[in-house]
Amino acid sequence: MKSRLLLALGVAMALLVGAQAGKAYIRIVLNGKTLYWSGWPVSWRISNHSPENSSDESWKIAIEESFDTWQEGSNSNIQFTQQSTTSSRNTGGGDHLVYFDPTNTTGYLYSGTVAVTMISYKTSSGKITDADIIFNDRDYDFSWSGENGKFDIQDVLTHEIGHFIGLDHSPIVGATMWPYVSSKQWLHRSLSLDDSAGATAVRSSGSPATLSGTVKKIDGSKLKGAFVSAIRVDDGRNAGSAMSNSSGNWTIKGLEATDYYVYVAPIEGGMTQANLTGNSTVQTDFGADFYGGWPSPLFYSASAGNTNNIGSWTVPADSSITDYASGTKNAEPGDTITVRVSGSGFAGGVSAMSLGGHLAVQSVSGGSSYKNIQVYVPLGTPYGLYDMYLTSNSGELEIAPGVIDVIAPSPNISSLDVSVGSNNGGEIVHLLGSGFQEGALVLFGDAEAADVVFVDSGDLEIETPYHGVGLVDIWVHNPDGQFVKKSDGFTFSAIPTLNAVFPSVGQKTGGTLVEFTGSDFADGIQVSFGGNLASSVTVESETSMAVYTPSGSVGDVDITLTNPSAIPVVSSDAFSYVNESDPTIVSIFPASGSASGGDLIQISGSNFNGINSIRFGSDDEGADGSDVETINVGSLSVLSPAQNNGEYKIRVILDDGRGAVSAESYTVSGGATAGASSGGGGGGGGGCGGVIGLHADPFRNLGDLPWFLLLFFWIKRSRRPAVPS
Repeated sequence: MKSRLLLALGVAMALLVGAQAGKAYIRIVLNGKTLYWSGWPVSWRISNHSPENSSDESWKIAIEESFDTWQEGSNSNIQFTQQSTTSSRNTGGGDHLVYFDPTNTTGYLYSGTVAVTMISYKTSSGKITDADIIFNDRDYDFSWSGENGKFDIQDVLTHEIGHFIGLDHSPIVGATMWPYVSSKQWLHRSLSLDDSAGATAVRSSGSPATLSGTVKKIDGSKLKGAFVSAIRVDDGRNAGSAMSNSSGNWTIKGLEATDYYVYVAPIEGGMTQANLTGNSTVQTDFGADFYGGWPSPLFYSASAGNTNNIGSWTVPADSSITDYASGTKNAEPGDTITVRVSGSGFAGGVSAMSLGGHLAVQSVSGGSSYKNIQVYVPLGTPYGLYDMYLTSNSGELEIAPGVIDVIAPSPNISSLDVSVGSNNGGEIVHLLGSGFQEGALVLFGDAEAADVVFVDSGDLEIETPYHGVGLVDIWVHNPDGQFVKKSDGFTFSAIPTLNAVFPSVGQKTGGTLVEFTGSDFADGIQVSFGGNLASSVTVESETSMAVYTPSGSVGDVDITLTNPSAIPVVSSDAFSYVNESDPTIVSIFPASGSASGGDLIQISGSNFNGINSIRFGSDDEGADGSDVETINVGSLSVLSPAQNNGEYKIRVILDDGRGAVSAESYTVSGGATAGASSGGGGGGGGGCGGVIGLHADPFRNLGDLPWFLLLFFWIKRSRRPAVPS
């Protein structure tokens, strides 16, 4: 069975108005065959070359978000599976690659192309067998942070994934599948109602509504390749579109159950047949019109799970006016905006209006080749795309579809209730500001927040991720594609964890040498006992340090650890001051022994009263000696335990928790290599006091965030601002 390789249409980068991106809810049809995937979920895989000039790893998250956007549409059942990263550059090999190509390895980086989508399919059925997305990383820069001169990865890729699942370009200007995109543009990150309807048409779930019908030319012939669109009666938003087939029949699937106006228009002006991937016949020699006639169209009901065939409509003769709308004007409720529509045939005078009762046209001005339309967007206007309907003095209708995008207020970050936290993550932070949306994504640098809870539009409750130590920016990406950055908004610090101290009891006059074990002990760490700062702290490693206590009052006190630029960590009642003096170790004889143990060791020092145990080594690697004998308050004897080869400090532990650590090490030789398996050594006494707490660290070894795959799309540079190349 023959297969054919399809190169998806390019997205033109217009110098003034934008670059070509792709189309909305129109299926790709080639030689009468609608392209489709036969098995879901569809896998994708990233080829492991990061974008050139990428400063961090956030581009991977942008890729994942692009795929999620299509999966999360209402009434659709689009599903993807991310496969492991590959070093393969073999496009067409069945891996469904997303690849940033810096050297034209693929051979598809033609002049002016920003990205290209390649689809292989069976010509007999339209079944897609492979698809790959390639970004032109040789000639263009990409980012996810709105940088000047760079294309937004998520904006381009979300469009490309539309092609990947079988959607063609759409004449609706603000739709994700509109065939033009510009650098820094973000509006294609989220789906319009038309895009969502397209996803539902590709693979539906639930019970979406459907409208269908037939269109004819004024001579009674079948109208082929006409653009048919459904407009919500209740608010005027453009909700879905389709193209008529060779018999003049059309079907718009994936609609919500409500009432709709339906119009028919030629694909010309800002987008033409040249922007379509499919090769079906497209006729343009007719005028735009609504079912029921303009300016008093009829409305039709669409019910869940049913198809309403609204019958046949004959369109008028070709119009003398044409719009070349190629850009969308964003507006928030409450704004007054000016929409510029370029075109031809405007000399005789043109009026403008919208449907749905929300947008109010205040004035129309301009010349024969353009019109400036001033529009007021009232508070409470639903978010989405709205058309402008232009009428000549002779009554001819011209439609500028989706030229107004009513958007939510942009997000803003004012503050965080906590601006410093552990690099291990897992801490709860409240991000305060305005314009936050439910489902917002939050990044700390290039690490995605472990969890985000939408409290309200001014408060996001966030669980911090694991991150390297340092100052990072905070990003909020709303589901509608808008985003905001708070520069240097959060500091990740190594927050020390205290596992144990020895001894845990010492003299009130201070000067007790205390061994600390734990994690993330940084140079410059401050240690305090009951609020009194220790003057001598030696950090031996990230997991151990030696501290001489300051003086203190008799009783239990907290130990507080504070790394540089980090929040204090308090271990309650972790040390006790007593009146009695500390024991001391002056010498060990002999200072070495055999691995088999049983050697008699003499320890000299002072204050050896109430000996509990003598330990060779620390808690986790040491073992207790046996047959401890107190010769006098300044002299002890003990039999060494069996141990691996190595060097061990000796601890003398008293019954009340006081203790001492030898300055010199006891050397074991003649046995197994040190570090093989730890020696035994029973439980010993209670001298190893002050176990402050073991804190599990589930994020410690998480590693990098998952790689995310990209889908492919072809973007072509245009040097004419209003007309695609």
